[in-house]
Amino acid sequence: MSLVTVYGLETCVDTVVARRVLDEAQIAYRWVDVAGDERATEAALALNGGDARWPIVALGQKVLTEPTETDLRVALRAFEDSPTA
Repeated sequence: MSLVTVYGLETCVDTVVARRVLDEAQIAYRWVDVAGDERATEAALALNGGDARWPIVALGQKVLTEPTETDLRVALRAFEDSPTA
């Protein structure tokens, strides 16, 4: 099971960028498209204090909301260096 999960919308530019960054870094992740999926949306919002901004990227215990490309890359470096990655 992947320790990285991306919640978002296929049509969201920020989600597309986040997935591209993960793909380029060859990070395995679970993709959850929240469009029309109430349970997935509720799960994502529970991680995020109810704030519906996409994507929500869960890196183990760390949750990023609508991260910039730079912020995601920095968080990925820290995540890859952690003992649980």
